[in-house]
Amino acid sequence: MNPTYKTILQNNFHRFQADISMATISEWEQGFVREDLPVYYRFWYIRSGLGWLDLDGRCYSLEPGRLYLLPAGMIQRFGNHQAEPVEIFWCNFRPASGTVPFEEFPLSVVPLRSDDMEQSFIRLVQTFNSEAFTRELRVRAAFLDIVAAYLDLCAFCDSDEDNDLTGKLEPVFDYIENHLAENIVVDDLARLAYLHPNYFIGYFKTMTGCSPIQYVNNRRLEAARRMLQETDIRVTEIAASVGMQNHYLSRLFRQYYGVTPSRYRQIYQTDVISRVNDREGSEV
Repeated sequence: MNPTYKTILQNNFHRFQADISMATISEWEQGFVREDLPVYYRFWYIRSGLGWLDLDGRCYSLEPGRLYLLPAGMIQRFGNHQAEPVEIFWCNFRPASGTVPFEEFPLSVVPLRSDDMEQSFIRLVQTFNSEAFTRELRVRAAFLDIVAAYLDLCAFCDSDEDNDLTGKLEPVFDYIENHLAENIVVDDLARLAYLHPNYFIGYFKTMTGCSPIQYVNNRRLEAARRMLQETDIRVTEIAASVGMQNHYLSRLFRQYYGVTPSRYRQIYQTDVISRVNDREGSEV
């Protein structure tokens, strides 16, 4: 995946929303066949058995331990020709438009730990059928766990579609990354994309989910966060290296992360990740 496309996707994760309309587990007996033209996406996880799928005329095997993402708006025929039943977890969902382009992702992936994926679907099915006050939150949490596991396993690669989608913004992203210490002006970014500034702002927000200035500030904060965590450079020098006054970096950093830059560094100098991992290991 080219860096620009990856950055756009990561920004869209912040605003990803989906309506989960169904989540359950089914069993397909021998001879089961069905044809659909769904208006929603589907996640399937094959627990056991061997099935088949015909997706717009292309045939695929449905194998145990694989997670499948079926696109919306395509004719789908599927079933079971084997004597052994096919046991399948499944959910239907409608993502909000303009967030994650699921139609561009692979049909199936193999989870590294099948037990974890099965437990994620069990949680999703249980919470979907719950009447708890927090049902919607727990359904969303279980579903996002499945989405994240799927995306982590996607073998992304560069494609003509990626280049068409991100071509105008490629030089813009490169310029931002290479000029964080300088004053970055929207007019200059618009010129790099060969767009009028007014149109550029709307186009950029549509593609990334935030305005150009918000994006620049986010990249500056991320660069500062990494330096605080990985180096002993003074905060004033870090601020200068990302194009900010010290007081402005401190204010923006605290607004975003909830702590000052100095406090953030102090927290990570205690090797917090190792302490968390040690605690998890001691509880096994």
